[in-house]
Amino acid sequence: MNNKKIAVISAVSGILSAVPYIFKDISLLIFISLTPVMYCVINFKKYAFPAMFFYFFAFYFFSDLWILSIGLNFISNRIWGFLLSAFIILSVSLLLAFTASLPFVLLKIIKNGNPFFMIIVIPFIYILGEWIHGTYPLNFPWNRLCNITAYNTEFIQSASIFGGLFISYIIVLINVLIAYSFKYFINGNPISLMFALFSVLIYGSNIFLGELAYSHYNSQPENEAREVVLVQANFSKNEKRKFSSDYILDKYIELAQKNITKRTELVVFSETSLSRSFFTDNSYKEKLYNFSEKMNVSILFGVSYNLNGKVYNSCAVLYPDKTISEIYMKRRLVPFGEYTPSIFPQNIHFINTNYCQSEQNVIIDSNIGKIGCAICYESIFPFLAADNSRKNAELLAILTNDSWLGKTVPLYQHHGNSILRAVENRKYTITCANTGISSIISSDGKIIRASMPNVRQTISADICCNKIKTFYAENGDIIIIPSLLIVFIFTIIYFAHKEKT
Repeated sequence: MNNKKIAVISAVSGILSAVPYIFKDISLLIFISLTPVMYCVINFKKYAFPAMFFYFFAFYFFSDLWILSIGLNFISNRIWGFLLSAFIILSVSLLLAFTASLPFVLLKIIKNGNPFFMIIVIPFIYILGEWIHGTYPLNFPWNRLCNITAYNTEFIQSASIFGGLFISYIIVLINVLIAYSFKYFINGNPISLMFALFSVLIYGSNIFLGELAYSHYNSQPENEAREVVLVQANFSKNEKRKFSSDYILDKYIELAQKNITKRTELVVFSETSLSRSFFTDNSYKEKLYNFSEKMNVSILFGVSYNLNGKVYNSCAVLYPDKTISEIYMKRRLVPFGEYTPSIFPQNIHFINTNYCQSEQNVIIDSNIGKIGCAICYESIFPFLAADNSRKNAELLAILTNDSWLGKTVPLYQHHGNSILRAVENRKYTITCANTGISSIISSDGKIIRASMPNVRQTISADICCNKIKTFYAENGDIIIIPSLLIVFIFTIIYFAHKEKT
C-alpha cells in the first residue's frame, strides 16, 4: 500500500471518529472507527507516524468545526471572524495532531511486530497524546475518546478507578483487536475469530469492572437528599451587553422564585451571572441579599472578582444570613478567549479579557455540603475535579456560560465532561449553564434532570453529598505511567539503533 492510500484511509478513519462526537446518538461507531488507521499502523509500522498524523488532524479538525461559529457570531466583521476561526482550527488541529502522533515514530523499530505486544503498546502510546494535550502549554484536552462515550453510562463506570484515559485506552484496544481480526480474515487465517472474540471480551470485561466499581462505591454512605434549583437564564452575548445588570439580576431572581419550594436549600446561577459591580454596588448587592434571606436559601453564583488590582472569573455562595463564602477563582483559562497561548501571536483572540489565573483551590462551604467548583473550561480537566475530591469536596459544581460556543454540538460535547467528572469522583455533579446544557447528575453518571439548550429554563432535583474518594481521585492518571515507560524505553532503543547504523 502506498503513502497516498495510507493517508486517505487514515484521514477517513479520523472523520469517522469525529462523527460520533458530533452526533452523540451514534457513539458506538467509535468502537470501529479507528480500525482503518490501526490496520495501517500494524501492517506498515514505518508509516505509523504519518498515518496517525492524518488520522488525528482529520479527527480534531472535523470534531471542532463548531469553532467557526465563534468567529462568525462573535466578531462584527464576519470575513475576519471566519478567517480567524479557520486559522485557529487549522493551527490547533496541526499542533495537536503532531504532538499526539509523534510517539508513533518509535513503532518502526519493532522488527517482528508480535500482535500481542502491539495490541498492548499501541493504546498506551495513543493515550499519551491525550494526556499531553491536558498539560501546559497545550491545555486543550477537549477531544478525548472517552468523551464520545460519556453518555454511555454503563461503559464509563470504570473511570472511577483509572479515569477517563482508561476508557480511551479500552476504546483503542478494541479497535486494534478488530484491526488484527480483519488482517487475518483477509488472509484466510482462522485466528481472525480469536481476535474478534477478544474485542468482545475486552468490552464485556470493562463493563464488569465498572459494575464492581459501582457496587463498591454505591455501598458507601451518602448524606440525606437535598433539593437544588438551577437557573438557566439564557442570555445571549448581545443581550448581556444590551440589558442592564439590574434587569438581568431581576430575571434570575424571577426564574428562581417560581421554582423554589420549601425543601430548596441551594439555588445556582451560571458563570458571570452577576455584574462585576456586585461587590461595590450596595443597592445591587442588597437586592440579592434580601432575596436569599426572604426565601431562606443559599445562592451559588458566578461573578468577576477584583483582588489586588487583578480580575478573576470567580464564584461564591451567598448565605441567607447575608454573609458570603470564600471565593473560588478560576484556575484554567480559555485559550483565545481569556488568554492566548504563548506559541501563538498575542493578537489572535476572539475576545480580549483581562482575567488572571488563580493557583489556589478553594472548597466552598454550604449548608448542603462542601462544594468543589469548576468554571466553564475547567470541567474538561479531570485532575482539577480530582483535586476537589482530595480536598474533601462532597459535591461538584460547574458554572459555565457557553453562549459563545454555538447552539448544539459543542454544548453536548462540553456537557459530556460533567458526566465523566461525576463518575471519576463518584460525586453528584451540578452544571449550571447560561444557555445550557444545565444538569443534575448522580454519582454514577446518570442524568437525573437536564435542561433543553438555548431556552430560558429552571430545573430542580434532589442531590446527595458524600465523602467518597475514589481510587482515581486519590491517585490520578497513574495509567499514563506505562505510556511514559514505553516511550522512554523505545526512545533509548531508537537512538541506540541509529548510532549502530
